[in-house]
Amino acid sequence: MRIESDRVYIEKVMPLSPAAEAQLIAGDVIVSANDTSVSKPNDFTDIVYKNRGKFVDIVINRNGELKQTQLMPRIDNPPNEGPTGVVISNSKFQKQPVYILIPKTLLQNISWGGLAVRKNEIAGPIGIFLQKDYFRPFIFAMGAILIVLAIGLLKLKKWAMYGMFILTFIDLVQMIVYFPSISQFNTSLLISIVSFFVSILFVYYLYSQRNFFR
Repeated sequence: MRIESDRVYIEKVMPLSPAAEAQLIAGDVIVSANDTSVSKPNDFTDIVYKNRGKFVDIVINRNGELKQTQLMPRIDNPPNEGPTGVVISNSKFQKQPVYILIPKTLLQNISWGGLAVRKNEIAGPIGIFLQKDYFRPFIFAMGAILIVLAIGLLKLKKWAMYGMFILTFIDLVQMIVYFPSISQFNTSLLISIVSFFVSILFVYYLYSQRNFFR
């Protein structure tokens, strides 16, 4: 599973991008940019956006060896790509026992309104917002709301049914807003889409059984 760390990993490099020209590859760890230490994705993106059209000195760690390179963030970047053309994250894959893996996976995939895409997979202004630290409280608040609604549904409470209707509508709005900003299509996104349609079917079932709620 993915675990958070104080390192910034390059997950993907777009073809013909400044990062590709600088010979960066997936798996590289960004150590610093313009002599500033990088420990979170927004550390790097802040430096990049302040230096569009200028060369940025980058130090990376590749398989334990430090390497230096330069790249010039684009002023006008292609749709669904950032100025450098990289997808970055401060998480990495690590094997863990099942009894630890299951609860951690549930917590890490709770998202605002249920759209389970990782914040580093979204480009543009929305992606920058999701990379900020103050987004984390939204994730846990949403998880708490879902738990409360689940308890209400088990007790056949009408407010829980209406709450599910509202959350599903929010999911629909987020799908429409976020999809143009997603930089890559992967398994996580596919699961999100399938989960959304399953939730639609679930809400339809709840509506058909509305007479049993009180």
